[in-house]
Amino acid sequence: MPYPLAGREGDENEKEEKKEGCAHGLTHPINHLVIPGNRIPFHRRAASHRWCPQLPLASYGNRRSRHSSACHRKLREIGPHFGFGPTPCRCRHPVQPANEWATLGAVNARARLVLLIVSALGLRLWFAWSDLESLLLRALSDDSFYYFEIARRLVNGEGASFDGSNPTNGFHPLWLLITACVQACVRDPLTAVHVSLSLGAVFGAATAGLTAAIVRRLGGNETASLVAGGIVAFHPTMVLESVNGMETSPALCAIATLVWLFVDWWQRTSVPSLAEAMAFGSAGGLMLLARTDSVFIWISVLFFLALRAGSVERLRPILIAAIVSGVWGAPWLIWNLLSFGTVVQVSAIALAEGLQADYLAQHGDTFGVALNRGWTIVRWAFADTLVHRYLVPRPLGAWIGWGLALSGLSLLLLTRDSRRRFGILMVPGVGILLGLFIHAGIRWWLREWYFAPAGWLTAACAGLGWVTVWERIPHLNAQRAVGLFVVLLIGFGWTAQGWQPSSPHVVQQLEGARWIAANTPEDARIGAFNAGIYGYFSGRTVVNLDGVVNLKAYRANRAGGLMDYVLAEKIEYVIDWRGTLPLLRCRDHASIRCQRVAVIGEHLDSFAGSPVNVIRIQSSIDRSRAPR
Repeated sequence: MPYPLAGREGDENEKEEKKEGCAHGLTHPINHLVIPGNRIPFHRRAASHRWCPQLPLASYGNRRSRHSSACHRKLREIGPHFGFGPTPCRCRHPVQPANEWATLGAVNARARLVLLIVSALGLRLWFAWSDLESLLLRALSDDSFYYFEIARRLVNGEGASFDGSNPTNGFHPLWLLITACVQACVRDPLTAVHVSLSLGAVFGAATAGLTAAIVRRLGGNETASLVAGGIVAFHPTMVLESVNGMETSPALCAIATLVWLFVDWWQRTSVPSLAEAMAFGSAGGLMLLARTDSVFIWISVLFFLALRAGSVERLRPILIAAIVSGVWGAPWLIWNLLSFGTVVQVSAIALAEGLQADYLAQHGDTFGVALNRGWTIVRWAFADTLVHRYLVPRPLGAWIGWGLALSGLSLLLLTRDSRRRFGILMVPGVGILLGLFIHAGIRWWLREWYFAPAGWLTAACAGLGWVTVWERIPHLNAQRAVGLFVVLLIGFGWTAQGWQPSSPHVVQQLEGARWIAANTPEDARIGAFNAGIYGYFSGRTVVNLDGVVNLKAYRANRAGGLMDYVLAEKIEYVIDWRGTLPLLRCRDHASIRCQRVAVIGEHLDSFAGSPVNVIRIQSSIDRSRAPR
């Protein structure tokens, strides 16, 4: 039975209900009304009574179905497009004009979204301007100061180098350019850190808003969109990831922007214009510059769009988008190729290759050993770390988090519409999960910020799951509200541990930087495996020794000649964790004496390699003759 629309009375209305078409001059079948850019299905089961688009479903009689609320909301959204709504209908309450209702609803929705974004920004800014020790305890890592120091030297005209003499590509270009702009405008080192973190906070808040917009576009439910955006806005892990000083925040914002554009592209019936294709390609290019391993997301999106195209006319915009993204990334790739002979960043291979080589040397260099090791890390990444970072705190078992995840997945697969929404989101989701799998199973190297895209995907899926809940129990408004409150209360209670200090050992590095500044000559050259904080705060030239931002050190490590490199660089002191210093292999060189001159801090149970040690390199070899 087609839908009876408001504006008919008495027996005439009953006759109109039997017509296969729209009584208001529309040529579309009633069960599939089409608005530009959207195809909205209407359930015939909900057509047993006439509609009043402005009022809640409870205003009608007892003839309600489980589909009615969703259809009612759709009619309420599209009413102004077709001019129905102001006319009388069989409701128990006076009717407000549809265009006025739509305007007020849109304003309120925008206000709630703005409030969400502002709240997310305020929380992140509070952390961004906390004292340095608090930031080191909760958010900042040593790697973030590689960015700040390289950016400072770039602004000073020393090129992309951490120590001023060894060029590096161990960074992601978009965040380095942003931090370089900050360093150019703010000369105080500590203030520059706070300003950079503030920009990360802006990206994080924008990601929360974009997440809400994506879920709203996929599910058409504002409450569900606010659930997804609220998780991104207030989840402790996601808040601290926004102010970790790394490329995480702009990378997530770029991913969310691309997904937002992709969902629009996927749902549209018309062929995208040239401008839209170029905008989509630019979003993909910026995502690659924000974090280069996002290439898996971009490949997944382009592949499924091309698979669905069905004609040359629809394939052409996809090809244009791919070319535009290549134009954005080409300068970065060409510079890498000309300067370093490879497009791969040294930070991607320095530690991963060394750890793989050491493990295989100890356990046997066979395919079976490598496969087992890769599977172990994949299982640890997906079944333990990912769950504990975003679903349940560490004291609770991972099985609880997996129970929550499987429950959410069952909601996402419950109905045809929920499967459709989930399938659209999983097009970029495949690339996100593939990237994490490659880091774990192939590189055997994971850092906490590698999980951020998967955490964001979890938040978006939670929003889509709530859309399904809203559709399946459309009339239980009070119960839904109470359920949502309980879920959020439990969620924030479980994740409260995320606000606690988790990195006390990083503060020891700051103390080490201060020791260097107070106890070494101004022209002293210092070596460190974890060199970021020492290089940024000590005021000395600090040379990175693990190769993450130093290609020469990486090659020296591979050749087993790190100590020769230390002598060639005229490094007088090496400062690092007690558990890291054996990598120097001082005992393998009879002509070299490594003298411990300071121990900074105490041993920490939470970090086995602590405390920080300072050793002085003394050699009988004439350093001036050592090869450079």
